Amino acid sequence: MALGLPRAITLGLLVLNFCAYMILLALAGYVMDVSINGNLSTVSDSDLTTYLAIFALVSGAVGMGSVFSGFHHVHTWTLESFTASAAIGLIALMLSWETLGLASKEINQNQYRSRTVKTLESFGIILGGTQLFYVIALRLGKAFGDFS
Repeated sequence: MALGLPRAITLGLLVLNFCAYMILLALAGYVMDVSINGNLSTVSDSDLTTYLAIFALVSGAVGMGSVFSGFHHVHTWTLESFTASAAIGLIALMLSWETLGLASKEINQNQYRSRTVKTLESFGIILGGTQLFYVIALRLGKAFGDFS
C-alpha cells in the first residue's frame, strides 16, 4: 500500500527526528555524566553547560515520545491519533526551542567548549527546526490527508 504525500513527509521527518533525538540524548547523557563526576572543566568553562545538558535530556525524552506517538499516527492515520501526536509534538517543540535558546546563549558566551558540547549545541539547534517542520507536516497532513 502506497503512502500519500502527507504521510510520507511526516514519516521522513519522524525518522530524521528519531536519529537526531537519539544522538542528542547520548551527547547530553555524556555531558551530564561528566558534570556529575565533577569534571565539567574538561568539556566546558561555562556553568550553563549543565543546564543545557539537563534541558537537552528533557527535550530529548519528550521528543522521543513525540516520535513514537508520530509513528503510531502514521500507522493508524486517524483523527484521534492526530490529536495525541499534535499535542505531544507541540510540547516537544517548546522544549526543543528552550534547548535551542540555551545552546545559542552558550555559543554567544564564547568560552571554551569541547567538541562534544559543540555537537550537543548543534543538535539542539537542528532539532528546534526539524521539530517545527514535523508539527507543520502534521497540520498539513490534517488539512490535506484523508483520515480513516
